[in-house]
Amino acid sequence: MLLPLLLSSVVMGQESAPRVLHLGNSYTHFNDLQVRVAELLRATVPALSEAEGARLTGGGLRLPDHVERVERGDPQWVDALTGEPGRWTWIVLQDQSQVPGFPESESYWQDSAEAVTVLDGYAVDQGAETVLFMTWGRRDGDSSNAAMYPDFETMNARLDAGYQAYATRGSVLDRTIWIAPVGRAFGAVYDRLLAAGTTPEDAGTDFHRLYDADGSHPSALGTALSAGVFVRTLTGYTPQWDSAPPGVDAADLGWLVEAVDAAVVPFDDLSYPWATGWSDYAPPVDMDPALGWVVSGDRMCATVGISDEVADMPTTTVGAMHGDVAGCGSIWMLANGRLSIESLETEPGATGELRLMGGSLRVGTLATPTLLSAGDLAIASAATAELEMTGGALSLGAGVSGIALAMTGGTLTVVATEGPIFSDSAALAGTIDISGELAESSAVLTAGVVTVADDVVHNLPEDWFLEVRTADGVDTLWAVSPEAGGGEDGGRGVDEGTAGESTMGGSDGGGDGDGVSGGSPSTDKSGCSAVAGAGGGLVVALMAVAVRRRHPRM
Repeated sequence: MLLPLLLSSVVMGQESAPRVLHLGNSYTHFNDLQVRVAELLRATVPALSEAEGARLTGGGLRLPDHVERVERGDPQWVDALTGEPGRWTWIVLQDQSQVPGFPESESYWQDSAEAVTVLDGYAVDQGAETVLFMTWGRRDGDSSNAAMYPDFETMNARLDAGYQAYATRGSVLDRTIWIAPVGRAFGAVYDRLLAAGTTPEDAGTDFHRLYDADGSHPSALGTALSAGVFVRTLTGYTPQWDSAPPGVDAADLGWLVEAVDAAVVPFDDLSYPWATGWSDYAPPVDMDPALGWVVSGDRMCATVGISDEVADMPTTTVGAMHGDVAGCGSIWMLANGRLSIESLETEPGATGELRLMGGSLRVGTLATPTLLSAGDLAIASAATAELEMTGGALSLGAGVSGIALAMTGGTLTVVATEGPIFSDSAALAGTIDISGELAESSAVLTAGVVTVADDVVHNLPEDWFLEVRTADGVDTLWAVSPEAGGGEDGGRGVDEGTAGESTMGGSDGGGDGDGVSGGSPSTDKSGCSAVAGAGGGLVVALMAVAVRRRHPRM
């Protein structure tokens, strides 16, 4: 059954409107993927508020079938792929759900790989980029090819490798065929549940709910996840739904975003059009000189990876306004990257992000939301944006001011008696490394709310302990000697975990087809503080999961 080319928007005549053409079969047709992608582009990227989508699909179509439609003169395919150039920004190619994972020696696979090259040629003539739709393994594997696809994980991995091989064989000099790794997002959901001790295939799990009843086609939830992967693949933006898509519960959108983020990772084994190395990046023109060196884009979230030593930088802006349009920028510190910046900030109204996945960054004032997963980050003066820390090492200079710190792992180094002051909150886990001369009781860190995990590790002398005291609606974390004892109000200290350790963790219509047999494969706010005296104030006992009243922000 052939399905007509359907537009997801009635706005047709504006040349500036970005448009996506999807070529595929029922995996694309189910739940109107082209509509979901266009809607999410419009909701997520300010500059793409007029994005449109279209599809050409048919039950069980393989990529060679789309080539055959053009060559035999089918008017819809001829018009879409050989008509007036410039109508498409991206052309998406989705192969039949089994074929990409077949051995490369099989004719089915070779025909599809050749079709990628031919269809990419049409995309070149149209002035469009080619994107491969990496689909997912079937929920329980493929019984028609059981030796090759015995389960989800095996099938998903083979499809992943197959689509990468398609892209490599089809790419030509100075042109990249991109991949939207939707299968990896399905895999991220699977892995999350597996790590939690759940059988992902069980009915009712998040993974199970990604599939239609046949365990192959996507449910509305699975299509929403696919749309999220496409938005991030095409633009670099983290998808942001303005409302839940049809058939999707709004409560599921949060973990969908997490799965997208886990699947689309720049500077790994897949390339993305918005991610580039430092030396290859060209800052936008016509920016205010006061912004310094700028990492930002309006239609794509410009993302720069730093994997070697870079000269010291003055003011650097990550995310800026492009006229009246909010832009987006991101810096990724990678292994062996080294950089020192006087000030790293995001222009008001824009979106900016710093991620440390390795390397070393020294910054005076940090005013860009930051995620520290690995590597070393040292802040000398202030952190006027939220810090999230899951690993690595964070060093805060004496008297640093900040907004909020959420720490679930890694090592935090602070200076006793001159510790940082967070106007909002500080949630601490992992390792706390306290430097400087200790008095019998030394203030370590102050925040509107301080919470500390029971198993936090510290480097205090033997028998010393950590204690949180509250005064005037402000919490202070203290390092207390056994001679000083606990607070006078009878509170107890935080469980000291393992004292003396200095680190923790590392710095359309029908189905997809009747099935294809694979032959016979073998198998921000700095400022105020109120610190209780050594013996005064209310001592608050800290627990790993404590329910506490929230103090007013300062």
